[in-house]
Amino acid sequence: MILVVFSLFVWGMEWARIRFSAFNQLFLSLLGGLIREEERTKLSGVFWMVAGVLTIAILIKSPPLSIAILLYLLLGDTAASLGGKWLKGPHWGQSPKRVSGSLSCFIVCFFIGFFLLRPGYNGTSIFIGALVATGAEYGMFRMNDNFLIPALSSLFFWLYDYGLGIGVRF
Repeated sequence: MILVVFSLFVWGMEWARIRFSAFNQLFLSLLGGLIREEERTKLSGVFWMVAGVLTIAILIKSPPLSIAILLYLLLGDTAASLGGKWLKGPHWGQSPKRVSGSLSCFIVCFFIGFFLLRPGYNGTSIFIGALVATGAEYGMFRMNDNFLIPALSSLFFWLYDYGLGIGVRF
C-alpha cells in the first residue's frame, strides 16, 4: 500500500511538472540536477522506475526474486552505463548503446541471479532472466529501460513460476 501511495505521489508530481511550466521551473530549480536534459519536458526516469518497481510488487511474491529483479535494474543498468562509457567498443548498429555495456549488464544480472536465486531456479532460467534484463536495457522495445528491465524480468519469472497453467519450466 505504501508503494501505491508513493507511486501516485510521484505520478502526480510528474503530471503537474509536465502540465504546468511554472511548476516545472520550480521543480527543475530544486531538483534539476537529477533530471536529464531530454526529460525536462517529458516523464523522467523516476516515473518509469517507480512504475517498474510497482510491476515487481504486483507480479512477484518471492522476496529474493523481487530483490534480484530490483538489483537487475539498479546494478545491471548501472553496469551497462559504466561499462559502455569506460570500455567503449562498438555500438549496436545505429543505437547509442554499446556492446560492452550490454555485456556488462548481462554479467552483473547473471551473477545477481546466480547468487540470489539458486537453488529455486536452475542455471538456464537464471541465464534467460539475465538475458531478458539485458535485452530490456539494450532497448529492444521503444520504452524507458527503467520500466522495461523490472517489468519484462518480472513477466519472465512470473511465466516461469506459473507457466500460465501449462507447466513451462526451463
